[in-house]
Amino acid sequence: MTIRLTIGQKLFFSILTTILVVSMIAFLVLWGVGQAHLQTENAPFKQWQKDYLVSPIAARKYSLADYFQNVLSQYCRSEELHSVESVNEQYGATQIKSLYVTGLQGQVVRSCDDLIDQNAFLLLPIYSRDDLADALTGGFNSGVEHIEENRYWIVQSLKNSDNEIVGAIVSEQTWQISRELETWSFKTKQAFNTMIQFSLSNLIWIMPSALTIAFILSRRLTRQLAQVQKVIEEWSKGNFNSKIKVNGHDEIASSLRRLNQLADDFRYLLNERTVNAETQERQRVAAELHDTVKQLLFANNLQLGSCKKSLKDAASLAAIQQAIKNNQAAFQQVNQLISTLKPQALIGENAWGTIEHIAKQWANENNKKIFVELPRQVVLSTEVAHAIIRVVQECLQNIKKHGNSVSQVHIQVNENTKGIVLNVRDDGSINDIPELGQGLELLRNRIESLQGSVEFDVDNGFRVFAKIPLVTLSDNIESE
Repeated sequence: MTIRLTIGQKLFFSILTTILVVSMIAFLVLWGVGQAHLQTENAPFKQWQKDYLVSPIAARKYSLADYFQNVLSQYCRSEELHSVESVNEQYGATQIKSLYVTGLQGQVVRSCDDLIDQNAFLLLPIYSRDDLADALTGGFNSGVEHIEENRYWIVQSLKNSDNEIVGAIVSEQTWQISRELETWSFKTKQAFNTMIQFSLSNLIWIMPSALTIAFILSRRLTRQLAQVQKVIEEWSKGNFNSKIKVNGHDEIASSLRRLNQLADDFRYLLNERTVNAETQERQRVAAELHDTVKQLLFANNLQLGSCKKSLKDAASLAAIQQAIKNNQAAFQQVNQLISTLKPQALIGENAWGTIEHIAKQWANENNKKIFVELPRQVVLSTEVAHAIIRVVQECLQNIKKHGNSVSQVHIQVNENTKGIVLNVRDDGSINDIPELGQGLELLRNRIESLQGSVEFDVDNGFRVFAKIPLVTLSDNIESE
């Protein structure tokens, strides 16, 4: 199922999408501010943890057991508060409730509570176990998990002087922030820095994605405009068979389809005017032939008849008789030419009547059988009707000139979903398709000017097979 959206609907959904994106960004910013405040508040405690519990092992090159014995054991007095500073000022204090060191497999190496060789993963709450796994494998994690109020589990990697992970330090602590110290300006500054870092880290993937989408959309639009420009250039050259490729069902697509329809309408009107101009020219030539050549032949025939009466010599009489016969033949040919040039009623149902009249007249003049099959229910446009009639006339004229062995002719016109199919064939004996003369070449050009096609065949006689896209009067009325 295809969903058709108008430009207004697309604009609405674009605004809605924008609101959702802005809301999501605002949520992320607020969440980032909250995280920034939290990270800012915890930063001095994490720095103390690094300075006093983590870093000394690398500086003094202790083993895990010796490190705990010589450095960490002093923090096993659970009631003691350890001062935490920030910017050289008292920030708060931390109280260590539990402390132990693990090896790379997670086993406890030393602890304040005599937990040696126990599995540290089983001693930790579920939500801190991934912190220990990341600390032992070098994965990214804050290593701080809030338990309740001011209580935290802290898990951090222990590295030797070669920066290799040798174990982890795990502790449960209570953090206390000094209430006497005004920390808002410090927290705001740190929160702002953290928020900037968070925003930039998101822009690293948001901006390339947005630029990629924008590039794809602009590329498609540019290609569409280039294709429209190319088609319009073809139209300016008179090639109205070129069409704009249209995808979609919005107002832009409808406008492009309307442009295609306007090109078809213009081509139709241009062909109509061409047909009218051609008809007027044919009528003018027919009138000239009637008023000049035909009248001269008629006068010549009268004069030859008078001369015949005054001549007694047999040879002279025979010559005059031949001249009269040639004059009458020329007279008939001029009559036939005038009849062909005379404009016919080409619109609507009259087109089929015209074809039947031409076929009947030709059959009588040439003593041939002719069979005509026409779709009388189809109403033709002027250009199509004119083309069909002229093709039929040319085919019959061609059979008269070259079809001495022809006894019957079939004229068949059918309609299908693609247009009109015209089939004119005779039963003459011919083996090869003859070289196209001027008449058949003009016939081909006439059909192709209507975006049609024509084929010639010599199977059981000579056959002309033409296909013409159908433009009916009703189609043109609807297109207006």
